[in-house]
Amino acid sequence: MKASQKPKISVVMAVYNGMPLGSQSETRTASSAYLKDAIQSILDQSYKDFEFIIINDASTDGTANYLKSLSDKRIKIIINEKNLGLALSLNIGLKAAKGDYVARMDADDISLPQRFEKQINFFKAHEDYILVGSQVMWMDKNNNVISGFDVPLKDEDIRKKLIARNQFHHATVMFRRYDIEKLGAYRNNLNGVEDYDLWFRVIKKGKVANLPERLVKRRIHEKALTQKNHFKTELLALKVRIMNLATLK
Repeated sequence: MKASQKPKISVVMAVYNGMPLGSQSETRTASSAYLKDAIQSILDQSYKDFEFIIINDASTDGTANYLKSLSDKRIKIIINEKNLGLALSLNIGLKAAKGDYVARMDADDISLPQRFEKQINFFKAHEDYILVGSQVMWMDKNNNVISGFDVPLKDEDIRKKLIARNQFHHATVMFRRYDIEKLGAYRNNLNGVEDYDLWFRVIKKGKVANLPERLVKRRIHEKALTQKNHFKTELLALKVRIMNLATLK
C-alpha cells in the first residue's frame, strides 16, 4: 500500500505492558509471546489492504522497545504519555484511522488468516449492515482450547438477547468507521464494558451480525476471572443495561 493510498481497513489495537522488561532477549515467556503472536496474526491476513494502528498505553515494560523494532510499513504506533485505559485509547486509535472499516484486535488474541477477507466479503454482500463479528476459539494462557459461549448470528436474535448479555466478542468485530464516529464511539468512563454500551447505540442505527466461523482465538486469563473483577464488570454491565433500556422498546 502506497503512503498516499487510503487503506480499506484500519486495525485498532491497544496494549499495556505486553512484553517483559529487556524484551530484546531471545527468551520468550508465554506472556511475551502473546503480543508478538497477536501482531503477526494481523500481518499474516490474506486480505492485505489495511493499516495497523497500535496504541501503546504508557507501558512500563519492554513493549515500547518491541514496537519500535517492527518494520512493516502498515504499522502505525501511537504512544500515550500516561495510562488512559482501553476505551480512551481505542478512541484515540479511531481518530487516527483512515480506513472505511475498522477491525478491532486485542493484544493477546490471534486472528485467523482469513478473518478480514470473510468480513469484507460480508459487507460487500450486505450493504445495510454496519457491524459484523464472529465466533471464537477460547484458549487458556498455555494455548489449550477451553470451553466458552457462542454468540447468535442473526440481527434479530442479537437484538433480543443483547439486554441479557454482550452478544459480540469485542476482538472479532469489524464495523463501518463513519457510522461509529457518528455514534460518538466508545464512552471513556466504561472501561470493561465500553463495547457492550456501544452495541446498544449501534443497533439503533443499522443491522448487525456474527459470522458462524471461529475467526479469532481468544485468550482467557486467570486474573480476568477473579471475583473482584467479575463483580466490577457485572455492575458496569448492569449500568449499561439501565442506560439503554429505551433502545430496545
